[in-house]
Amino acid sequence: MLFQDVSEKALTAVLAGLLIAMGIITFDNARLFDWLYFAILAFVILLSRKNINIAGIVLIIILAKFADETGWHLLGDNLLSRLLVYLSLLATLAIIKEEEYRKPVAVLFVLALGAEIYWLVSGYQGPEIYWHVLEINILILVRHYLFMRVFFTSRLFPGLSKALTLDVEVHDIMTAFMFIHALTILEYLARHLFGLDIKLVWLFNAVIFHVLKVYLVYVILHGIAQLSLANKLNA
Repeated sequence: MLFQDVSEKALTAVLAGLLIAMGIITFDNARLFDWLYFAILAFVILLSRKNINIAGIVLIIILAKFADETGWHLLGDNLLSRLLVYLSLLATLAIIKEEEYRKPVAVLFVLALGAEIYWLVSGYQGPEIYWHVLEINILILVRHYLFMRVFFTSRLFPGLSKALTLDVEVHDIMTAFMFIHALTILEYLARHLFGLDIKLVWLFNAVIFHVLKVYLVYVILHGIAQLSLANKLNA
């Protein structure tokens, strides 16, 4: 037990140090971080190919990242893109009724859509808040499928699927991402609808998002390493 405690502490320190260094090095280079992010997740899938639970969690995150990248490359600052984004979120809210933040997100949806319509009618060049709406939609789906992961994987791999602490940790990080995106939208609305000079979230959201992404990688790697270490010590 003492050896396990020492090993876990050493592992935590090493991972934390490496990821802090990675976070600092890639702070001004989003493309480099994305490549490292994908490489790490792919490595985790390869490393955990026999652990359907970890592989399932990481696969959900990878698919979310693909959705994010697809939106970034295909959507533009135009009416069609906005329609697709808002209709997609509306469909998500209609289908996923168990989402715990469904009502607040619905209110945010109405506010954002109302602002978009007002800006369109008035000819005002408003901010691209639809991007944050898209991100919230993706995050709701990630949270939902993390919650449903055990159910889905148990149907495909009977007897192998079980809930992990990692599910909850990743779920909570996704909630934090949602919260920052929501605050960003509200701050944009305050500035561009009411003329309030509020830029607190806008100034720091890049840093916050980067820190959360690095922390997400840490949580995944640390969770996997802990499971692997525990399995070896119990073998």
